Amino acid sequence: MGCCQTGPQPAGNAVGGSASGFASNLSDFKDIDAVVAVTQASVNATMMMYLSKAQLHEILKCYAYKPHSKGEIVEVDYKTLVDQAGGSDPFSLTDGADQTDKNVVNLAKVGFVGAFKAKGGLPRMPLANLPPIVTLGNHSDSPVSFNLTSSEFQICGLTYAGFDQAVAINKIQPSGSSAKTAWYYNFLVDLTLNTINPNAPVPNDVRERMKQFIHEFGPNSFSMRKLFLDLETASLVANPVIKGVTDNTDFGPAWAMMSKIFTGAYFSQLRQTGNPIFGYSVTSKVDPTPSSTVAFQSLAYSTAPYLVGGRETHSPASCLAYNLSTRATPPGTQPFTWNWVEANDVSQISGVLSVRRSFIASYLTQQAASPSRWLCFDTSCTTHHDGETFYISTGFHYAAHPARFAALHTPTPVRDGGMKTHTLSFAHKAGDESENSSHTVSIFMDFNYQLDGDIVIRGTQIIITVTAKVAMGFHHHELGVHYTDLPLRDYYYKTKIVTLDLAVSDDGKLTATQHMTVHNNSASWDFHAKGIEGLSGLEGYLKKGLSDAQGGVDRFLKAAFDAFADNLADNFNQYHQWVFPGADTFVMSHVFFSHSCDLVTQLRYATPSMNGLVDEAKQMISPVMQPTPPVVEEVTYDIAASAELMTNYIQSDILQPQKKFQALQTDAGLGLLFMIGTEDFNVVVEESGKTMHGWTLRNLSEKLIKQSFPKGGTVSTFGVSQAAGKGTSREIHVAMCVEAEGTSNLYLSLHNSDVDLSWTKDIPWLHAPFNAVDSSGKPVPVPQPLSIANIMLSQASDGEHIVVDILRNQEAAQPLLERYWIDVSKSQPLWKKHQMAADFEASTYQSTLGRAKGDFVDGIYTMGQVNRVAQLVYAPLYGFDPLVPPPVSRLRLPEDLVPDAIAAARHSNGDDDSDLYVASHGGLYYFAAGNQGNDAVATKVVSEPSLLAGVKKLFAAEEKGVVTVWGLNGSNQVFYLTCKTDEVTDSDAWSVPLPILTSVDAVSPYVDRKFLANTFFAHTGTSLRKYIKTPGTGLWTSKSITLPPTSYKQDSRSIQSFTTELKVTNQTTGMTAANVAVEVTSTTVTSVSINHLYYQVGPQPVTVQTDQDGTITIVELTNSLVATRFHVAIATNMLGLGGPKPLQVNPMDAAFKRNSALNSKDKLRGAKVTDMHGTQKPWIPPDTPDDTLDQIAKLNKNLDEASKDVGNSALPLAPRRLAHTRSTAKLKVSGIDLDLSSARMVDIGDLFNALGCAFKATIKFVKDEISGAWHILAIIEGKIYAALMDTLEAIGGAIQWVYNQIKMAIEWVILFLEFLFGWQDILVTHRVIKKFISLTASEFIDDLASARAATKKALDDFRKNIAEFTGVKPGLRMTGAEALKTPDPSAKQSAPGHLGKHHFKGNVTRASAPKKVDLEGVPSALQSLVKLCESAEESVEGAAQRLRTQVLEEFSHLDLTTVMERIAGIISIALVDGAEGMILELFTACETFVGQLMGMLDHTIDIPVISWLYKLLTGEDLSLLDLACLIAAIPTTVYYKALMGHAPFSTSDACTERMLNAKTVRDWNNAPYDQQPLEGALLSHDPAKRKAAQALALGAGAMAGSVIRLFCTAVRRDMQKDDTFSDGEIKLMESFRWVGSMVASAPALNVNMFDKVPDAKEWYVGMSKVLTAWGKVLGFVQIFYVTNKNEMIGKAFATLSTTGSLLKLIPHVVTPIEENDWSAHIVLKTLGKVSNDCGGILSLPQQLTPSPGKEELFSYECMFRVSYGALMILYPCTWLAGA
Repeated sequence: MGCCQTGPQPAGNAVGGSASGFASNLSDFKDIDAVVAVTQASVNATMMMYLSKAQLHEILKCYAYKPHSKGEIVEVDYKTLVDQAGGSDPFSLTDGADQTDKNVVNLAKVGFVGAFKAKGGLPRMPLANLPPIVTLGNHSDSPVSFNLTSSEFQICGLTYAGFDQAVAINKIQPSGSSAKTAWYYNFLVDLTLNTINPNAPVPNDVRERMKQFIHEFGPNSFSMRKLFLDLETASLVANPVIKGVTDNTDFGPAWAMMSKIFTGAYFSQLRQTGNPIFGYSVTSKVDPTPSSTVAFQSLAYSTAPYLVGGRETHSPASCLAYNLSTRATPPGTQPFTWNWVEANDVSQISGVLSVRRSFIASYLTQQAASPSRWLCFDTSCTTHHDGETFYISTGFHYAAHPARFAALHTPTPVRDGGMKTHTLSFAHKAGDESENSSHTVSIFMDFNYQLDGDIVIRGTQIIITVTAKVAMGFHHHELGVHYTDLPLRDYYYKTKIVTLDLAVSDDGKLTATQHMTVHNNSASWDFHAKGIEGLSGLEGYLKKGLSDAQGGVDRFLKAAFDAFADNLADNFNQYHQWVFPGADTFVMSHVFFSHSCDLVTQLRYATPSMNGLVDEAKQMISPVMQPTPPVVEEVTYDIAASAELMTNYIQSDILQPQKKFQALQTDAGLGLLFMIGTEDFNVVVEESGKTMHGWTLRNLSEKLIKQSFPKGGTVSTFGVSQAAGKGTSREIHVAMCVEAEGTSNLYLSLHNSDVDLSWTKDIPWLHAPFNAVDSSGKPVPVPQPLSIANIMLSQASDGEHIVVDILRNQEAAQPLLERYWIDVSKSQPLWKKHQMAADFEASTYQSTLGRAKGDFVDGIYTMGQVNRVAQLVYAPLYGFDPLVPPPVSRLRLPEDLVPDAIAAARHSNGDDDSDLYVASHGGLYYFAAGNQGNDAVATKVVSEPSLLAGVKKLFAAEEKGVVTVWGLNGSNQVFYLTCKTDEVTDSDAWSVPLPILTSVDAVSPYVDRKFLANTFFAHTGTSLRKYIKTPGTGLWTSKSITLPPTSYKQDSRSIQSFTTELKVTNQTTGMTAANVAVEVTSTTVTSVSINHLYYQVGPQPVTVQTDQDGTITIVELTNSLVATRFHVAIATNMLGLGGPKPLQVNPMDAAFKRNSALNSKDKLRGAKVTDMHGTQKPWIPPDTPDDTLDQIAKLNKNLDEASKDVGNSALPLAPRRLAHTRSTAKLKVSGIDLDLSSARMVDIGDLFNALGCAFKATIKFVKDEISGAWHILAIIEGKIYAALMDTLEAIGGAIQWVYNQIKMAIEWVILFLEFLFGWQDILVTHRVIKKFISLTASEFIDDLASARAATKKALDDFRKNIAEFTGVKPGLRMTGAEALKTPDPSAKQSAPGHLGKHHFKGNVTRASAPKKVDLEGVPSALQSLVKLCESAEESVEGAAQRLRTQVLEEFSHLDLTTVMERIAGIISIALVDGAEGMILELFTACETFVGQLMGMLDHTIDIPVISWLYKLLTGEDLSLLDLACLIAAIPTTVYYKALMGHAPFSTSDACTERMLNAKTVRDWNNAPYDQQPLEGALLSHDPAKRKAAQALALGAGAMAGSVIRLFCTAVRRDMQKDDTFSDGEIKLMESFRWVGSMVASAPALNVNMFDKVPDAKEWYVGMSKVLTAWGKVLGFVQIFYVTNKNEMIGKAFATLSTTGSLLKLIPHVVTPIEENDWSAHIVLKTLGKVSNDCGGILSLPQQLTPSPGKEELFSYECMFRVSYGALMILYPCTWLAGA
């Protein structure tokens, strides 16, 4: 709401929902300069805290008749009284008891009269039932009503009716939650304002304010006063009402005495505590410095009762007002005639601060003086002659007597709301004339300057408007004839509006945010040479004079107000002068100008302060124990990244071409694509961060057609619109036409949100049947048939406008149109006739809605023809008189050209006006909103005869002061132009138009309002794609519209992608960090997949979380060599957490390096490409000439040099301004055969797209010798274009056009430059790993009969040997954190290496199995096993908890020696004894079905992408075991190649063949050796490497299996909480988890990676193998019980899992000690295995711990399991690297 508007003011608009303070008008008072008004409620809060904190003691008094007196009552000692009464306690009397009661008799004998015990404070009852402690008086000198309450109050006594008749009284003040009424005394107490000694003790805030004054003005520069409740003045008004006491006349004298004594003692204690202080003031005693600073020198308080209908009332909204003055004399205390705080705001604010408007006006006068002074100019012009020749000179300089903004004595209202406080007016005129020597010709010139301005304050804004005009005129007399060559007009006429939006920070500092807009109303240059003298060249002098003036005024208009907002905020902050009630400061909010333009800020007490008073009082009344907040250890993180150009895979449908489509956008700038397919009306919704594919197709018409048209119907056309202008939320209107049974039916859906898109799932339709009436109100017959040709919608600030065109004469060869507008102001839409100004043929017309300047309603622009006569008209939809047709404007193009296409751009400043753009005959023409009257002629702004020829469609939009015009030309090319709104008429200000896309059938564009990115959807006949131009790079990206697949079993497809993997680790522990929020920003506005969710990324950050293994994977589909660079940082909203500097990620780097290496013709000829089946082909066509290859090599060298010069620029990039159309490329380049004087500077992205559209083009890369910047030069159709290559993205985009010189398709370029997976090598590795897992499983099954005995033997061996265990060797000081931080050379290839893992995570929830995951013969119960687990649970849990606190929680900080020592101290023989029974019982439980374990491994599954890819590679179906082994094989092969330069395994290698043909695990292990090795012989070099390859394969399996296990655990737990998942689906997920654990355990099953496996086995070797295999059986059995609801079964499995992990620690710790092997890789392996055991130990604690503790423990498990996988890969890599 603006200030000073007339009429009633809606309260909600004043200050964002609150009207408190809006009525402030301090100008009514002469001496009040500012007011701080605090509510009665806040004062009460002060008193509640005062009473709650006062240290008050219990008062106990007893009274009795004085012996032998005539009824004299005296005080007696309580203890003495009880003793004399034989132990009868008066406070234990039964209320109402008589002389039959022993205690009454005893107390009566000693003449007991009465007693009380009480304690001051707040009663212990609900606060709502307490009386107000303080009630302000109606006048400033009125005393305050003070209710004296007690926290405890008991009164007792006896009344006597005769000598032997006594009745007991015993009353206790009600307390507790049911108490309704408190006992209290009511007093009247004065408020007193006293000056106090500055050295007196005061609160800290007051002391700080004093220090400020001393620092700024000296020690004697201030005075200090306090406002307090003077208890000395208290006078009793009313006693508490206590039934049975105050109404008992017999007890009256005793009650009066007790009341007087109690209140006196109460007040005495309060005085010792200190009078209640309502506030302190620190005021100035010196003149303010500088002069613009306001310093208050005096104050007075007053009360402001709440007014209802002008009457004073007692209300919590009544206020205590602190009236401040800059004068030394305190202000008066006249009553206020308005309410400071509205009653409904009392719970929201504590009060208001209001500053008199005269201070604002004075301040603005001072602040605006400087900028306005430098905008005043004096003009001068001189005309003179030399014989018959005339000369003209002009001048433009600072004014000798400038004007300044002057404050109005009385501000005046303005039309748009607000109050004008200042005006500015300055003018200077100059003129001259001259006559030639022959006196035949005289010339006359005028050169004038005018400056006008005003300042308006409105709502939360200060609006400064300055209008500068430069007028010029020229005429001459020649031989008696007068000629006007240049009419006197304002050829420079610009208005600059500076809007200062005021806000207030939470520390009370006012701030001002500055926004500027410029309006250009300059007249077009209108010089027409007349007569002989008019042709003499004087126009050049005139133009130069005007140009100089324009430049000067423009420059100073820009600079004049740069510092204005900062100065304003700095000076406003001087009002922060007071420390308010309770000695606390305020949080200020909702700053605004009141209706009389006082500056008002609403106040709340800052915490901890008054906002907490009531809560603290509650705790005092009903104490609540608050838990001690946990100490949060600050965690810091490291972020690592790897990225590659690589083939990836996706399963999706692609949106096919549509009949008609139109794009709108959500509030986040995402697409909403409305379209008609075959017969339905659909919308495709783009959502970021919600779905995998990002786009969702929703049918908008199907439900309605089924319900309303039983015989069926189709949607023939539709219309959609979205509001233009300010703000982010813009409603969406939708209309459609349903054709059914030969007629059209109109449906509307209005006011749909662009934020909440749930309406697209079930859109609300409103039927709008034809119901037009004629001028007499009679119904117009419905046309038969009714045929709707077009629907148009628009939105303006004053409403929505809907137009429907129907066919008028359908039988004609060229049917004409009839037009209606739809009135939706009523509940039922009404069709209203709009008489078209001309006839238009339906097949040739175009219409668009908009509004001419000055119209009160939208109108419609229509172009078309009838009988080959073209026409362009504009007409408002209706006039002021609905019975009279509105006036129509005929719009004309110069030379009466015929329009090709039109588009209207509504202004974004909110004025609802629109400009019209017309394409015609290779030009773009412009009708300003103010130039749309009848016979208005357009201005030609752009001429491009080729590109703008035959334009079919034109679109226009204005956003943030920039207009963009898109078009589809006669050659089916998309182009666009853009220009600043205030420079539209300047042809040189428009961007260079180039073809962006060719072979386009239809296009729908918009400017993405989140990133201001140029965006359009285009239909090319084969696909429908979205194109985005990023403001930061200037490059275009395009993506297909991907929809969820029709079936998750359909084939996937390969794609080219830049894939980036981010890994977040704990900086201290080195462990991966799950669920850490990471912010990602990018150079490019584009769509990417992040952890399988579709996101639109750009310069504004998106926040994503790491998954279970601390990973974020970003996949960007690409059809070029341009990738999005990312800026990655730990999210700032992770309180208490931190990290390193943000990471810059360049996914193009690897591809760049490969291309840079192609720097000679020999390297180019030697380049080969390899397909996924291993077939190689030459990359360069063999017949390519050498000179062409030399040219390509040179271009590659240029790009390499350019990329080094550009470097990895910081992100995000700032938006670019497009190059200008008419500007030339001012480049200096030596040694090229091109004339650069004609080169046109264009934007890099536009040039790349133009190259793609060109039939033939050549390019060069050049370095400008002046700027040192690299440019691309392109020759297209004989024209030279230049574009700056100043980003890595631009250089990446240029690579494509290097190879385009030999017509190489981009797909072929990418095929060579992308990462080479080598799928055949990966498949061999897959077979090697699969063989090992199969052998281990098979051997265990074959040995199941003896497994129980082997397990028992292993446990017996432990008992026997552990006593002889020699202990831990000293000196092993490597910690887990150090191990995990060991450099891993394989990490550089993690993005391609984790391809399988990535797709497993994204698709496992959509997996299916043809065979049900279940088995016959599964035991129905595990009673015996469960009972054994129950008996062992306590000891197992105890060991697990000790291990958790002593080892797990400190694991990363402990060295290996300490880890071993602590484990040895926890795992005891007693633990093994207690666990043995349940370990052995598991074999009994699973004997009946464990033989089918291999069948489970071979279980066929269908998982999107992975199953398809596996079958494509092998021709076989994917099994569970294949899945895990393939996921492990990819990183194994990739890592090994990165380290050694070749694949780890090969079918031509004898060692590999021995592994693949092995019959036993021992054979597989010993495959690297010859057939008859010498036992104990030293390893040769080759066998050692092959053993390391084995270790790496199984280590990668450990990592892949760990990730599968953890990911499936998390998913399975979520599935169990969701009733929509079946038992079969949950069991399938558990099967994935089990096979992951199988592969994860591979290193533990392979005893010693760097030794030939001997026949003899040590006890710890056997124990390790047995326990590992036993754990896999446990996991297998668990599959069939995972859906069982019996909690004891779940607890039993957890107990078994924890037990197994505890026991496995023994062999894992003992093995390296007994074998005395402490090489680096052995230490890493040992740490890894112990880490895995630690993760397993957490099974039982997780089972026993409720959420959220369960999830926290799971995150610990994730860290340990993933650390195990990392170390299992790291230790063979370390060995291979020579460690």
